[in-house]
Amino acid sequence: MNSGNYFYNLRFILKEKQECLEYYQDSIKLNNLQKKANLQLFRQKPLSYLVRFIIYLPINLIRIYKNTNNQYFMMKLRNEIEVLKFEIKKIQKQSQNVINR
Repeated sequence: MNSGNYFYNLRFILKEKQECLEYYQDSIKLNNLQKKANLQLFRQKPLSYLVRFIIYLPINLIRIYKNTNNQYFMMKLRNEIEVLKFEIKKIQKQSQNVINR
């Protein structure tokens, strides 16, 4: 395998992972905004909000699971990004050592 191709593939994958991380971060920000909007609705119409919350309880539980899952994927992506950055730096150091010889 050509180490140059491997290096560029790692950089491409790193870029993709960073974009994916941005998506999950934006998704969590959106969820926080929705929580604020729901809280305001609860303050305005508490009875109708509670009735709808009970009716849509299964969907709300799925949303909670999805939010938890998003947090997990964010942690996973951050770890993958760190590993990719480390590997890229390692390859860059190796290539500089070869050039300096």
